Amino acid sequence: MNTKNSSFFREGFHILWKNFLKIFLYNLLLLLCLAVLVILVLAGTLIITKTGAMGGNFTTGVITVALAGTILVLFFPALITGYQYFFVKLAREEGVSFKTIFAGFKHFWPVWLTYYFTITIISAGVTLFLLPVYIIQMSMVTPLDIPRIIFYFQYLSEKFPDVHPFYFLSTTIFYSFLPYVLLSIAASYYWNSRLFFTGLAALDRKTGPVDAIYYTNNISRGNQLKIFLNLFLPFTMISLLYILLFFIIEKNPAFLISAIVLLILNLFILIPWFCSSTAAAYVYLSGQFDNKPDESIPG
Repeated sequence: MNTKNSSFFREGFHILWKNFLKIFLYNLLLLLCLAVLVILVLAGTLIITKTGAMGGNFTTGVITVALAGTILVLFFPALITGYQYFFVKLAREEGVSFKTIFAGFKHFWPVWLTYYFTITIISAGVTLFLLPVYIIQMSMVTPLDIPRIIFYFQYLSEKFPDVHPFYFLSTTIFYSFLPYVLLSIAASYYWNSRLFFTGLAALDRKTGPVDAIYYTNNISRGNQLKIFLNLFLPFTMISLLYILLFFIIEKNPAFLISAIVLLILNLFILIPWFCSSTAAAYVYLSGQFDNKPDESIPG
């Protein structure tokens, strides 16, 4: 794989195109497995509600959400990491099979802990970015401002029940929230660019959370802008385009068909393309770092 004269974005497309049939087939099998999992969750809900003392739609909904949430929290990190690792092996031109997608479960707890440690670090980093703005704005708020804002929204919501609350925002309130939005976006991109490959590092190098985070921070150092321009920016723009198309076709008579087409494009084109680009970036950056001579050792 050569990324010296091409972007990760473009290299990811080459990986996708070269292995499209295999990726399409494995994605289809994965969706079938997830469909079976959903059926099992619903079946588990029915069993619990039938044998339990409580019933009703509300209880059924709570149990379904609880079961689905538990499964998601437990197994999603290992599954998504294994799915990304599948593309890493494709980028390295190594042999893959459908079970490669589930490789994260072989290194379950390190991958799981790495995933949630990374989320914690990113959240703390974003909070630190926002803290100065929060302190400045809170120093400018008087004790009566908050009740006035609550009363303002309540009054307008009752007077205009069909109008979205967003349209009630005054210019002052809007601009007071704008710094939080912009800083949140900037901080999220910054920290994600630094720690984006932690799960892959934990699985690929069979290491723990601390080592995976340390390794990822090293391979990303000095490459945050490249990661942003080649991964986050193009796919953010594509995602925004998809959202725009969704709202455009919302009133179209063929809305359902159009929504299904967009969903298929996301599942079989956009998501595999993003994972292929991520794999290209990880393989290139880790290779550059691993092959760099250790300056601390005299040669």
